Amino acid sequence: MLVAAGLGLWGCNTEVEKLTAADREYYPIYVGHKWLYEAVDSLYRNDVAVKVSRFQLQDEVIGFAKDAAGDTAWQVLRSRRLNAAAVWQPDTVFTLTRTFKHVLTQRSNRRTVELVFPVRENYAWQLHAFLAELTDTTKDAYTQTRQYTGLGQPYSREVLGQFICFEPTITTEADILYDVYNPVQRHTVFARGVGPVFSEERRYIMGCPPGSSPDCAYVPGFIALGYGRVRVLVQ
Repeated sequence: MLVAAGLGLWGCNTEVEKLTAADREYYPIYVGHKWLYEAVDSLYRNDVAVKVSRFQLQDEVIGFAKDAAGDTAWQVLRSRRLNAAAVWQPDTVFTLTRTFKHVLTQRSNRRTVELVFPVRENYAWQLHAFLAELTDTTKDAYTQTRQYTGLGQPYSREVLGQFICFEPTITTEADILYDVYNPVQRHTVFARGVGPVFSEERRYIMGCPPGSSPDCAYVPGFIALGYGRVRVLVQ
């Protein structure tokens, strides 16, 4: 497969499909481009959301440079504020690299493969395909895949009392199981011509309900401790 050969990735079929310019538009990147999100963070303890925080995030492309491979690495500033009346405060900086084969995100010197071109239904790839070093305990988890679903489907949602709709979209899903006690779920919707319009990430530590027997290791589905973040594009 053309894409898999270039990335060291693997796919669900062996068909070679033609890349179109529209594929790259699922993540348009240029200096000055901004994405404004409504965000909700949730903290779980003993299977209950004990704290819910609502705020806004803004990602802005502020510059670019060539990386070691000669590809353009776009610098993105993420800012945070409580609401529309508050002042933006810098939060983090990360980079996006978009080539004819893929889109990479780099945070804290760790790269993840966000999109692979051409986009196609049910195609899967390694989320951490460029991770240089893997230990025996993390190898299986880091080679878990991210997969395309819902190619060309519309995405709609009510945000701040307004109904928003994007079309066409593509969804990426990744369920990472470091072990049975620590599942991670990631779900992102990309709209063509817009970029990421919805994302959800949940990290759980599975455990036992209060009052369980001393020999209880964990109860499937019971969240002893967990964290979740949902982002929805509003502008």
